[in-house]
Amino acid sequence: MKAYRCTVLLLMFFGIPGCAGQENREKIAVVPVNPPPPPYTSTDLNELLRFAAEFAELSPSARVAECRHLRQLQQTESSLGVRLRLLVARSPAGACTGIGESTAITEAALAEANDESLKSFLIYHKTLLARFAREVERRKLLEKRIAQARASDLKAARRLQLQERELQILQKKLEALKVIEQGLGEPNDGH
Repeated sequence: MKAYRCTVLLLMFFGIPGCAGQENREKIAVVPVNPPPPPYTSTDLNELLRFAAEFAELSPSARVAECRHLRQLQQTESSLGVRLRLLVARSPAGACTGIGESTAITEAALAEANDESLKSFLIYHKTLLARFAREVERRKLLEKRIAQARASDLKAARRLQLQERELQILQKKLEALKVIEQGLGEPNDGH
């Protein structure tokens, strides 16, 4: 009897709300939902930083794909939000934009930005880009100097090899002259 009561109570507890839920589903009106805003339109600094953190976690191939997507968006819809994300994506990917283009994006974004924290972020980013550009130029100069030094070392090594060959030739001639001199200094038996 107790088992019967427990079964009835369980059915009432779980069964009745389930049936009531089915009736309510029919009566629920469909409420239209506003579509989400287009991706990457926001210029909010927190959203931009969130994008940067998510972008940094992507694999290198996914970063390149996202850069391509951002570049396509930039061509069709050049909003400030898209350009800012392209700018942020440039750092870890290195394939999104060049330093010159990133600097141009930063300067244009500075002119358009209204949020002071975003402007501060852009000023900081512009400083980093300038420093990066100087480092790239410095590296190019060092690579050029190294290439010139290697070329100079290669020329010096070639000159040294030529001089060593000339020295060997002269040594052979000297030895030949010594042999001839020894041959002249020996008395001839038949003469």
